[in-house]
Amino acid sequence: IDARTGCFGDGRDPGDDGVAGATAAGRAVAGRSTDSFEGDLCRGDVDWYCVELGPEDGLSAVVVAPPGCALDADLRDRLLADRPGPYRLEAGASTPAGTAWRFDGPPASGLFGAGTWCLRLAAAEAEAVCEGYQLDLTVDRRLDACTDGAEPNDGVAAATVLDGEGPLADLEGRLPA
Repeated sequence: IDARTGCFGDGRDPGDDGVAGATAAGRAVAGRSTDSFEGDLCRGDVDWYCVELGPEDGLSAVVVAPPGCALDADLRDRLLADRPGPYRLEAGASTPAGTAWRFDGPPASGLFGAGTWCLRLAAAEAEAVCEGYQLDLTVDRRLDACTDGAEPNDGVAAATVLDGEGPLADLEGRLPA
């Protein structure tokens, strides 16, 4: 127990107070995966979570903080971890269960450069205690940059109908033999 605050820190403390000891997330190599964590922020505590991303990958973060706990949370490039991140988590409506703080970076949006990106979590007030937050980090891995609005159309049943479209419309809607 933290003698200064009476706060029970989570099992990752104090190792995850800096980016060097960050908790790894997003280990799936393809598709969409979600890693869930529980944590505590004692007085002056900072929790870090890092994930490797490619330029086509997406990342979403949802942190539900206990009632009365305001967060200071952002996403940063690991190489620039000493500076506030370009993407901040925004607070949603407060409920009796707490407040959800969210960030949504869809795949193929160009928001992330290739490398390690880190979520930094801290209480908004340095002296505050936030015990019992819930974090879901969802990574959407895109292994190639070849996508279009018709995806997934990889089989005959999901094919795009060309009959009557564009130049084919001049042929009275019939594909030539």
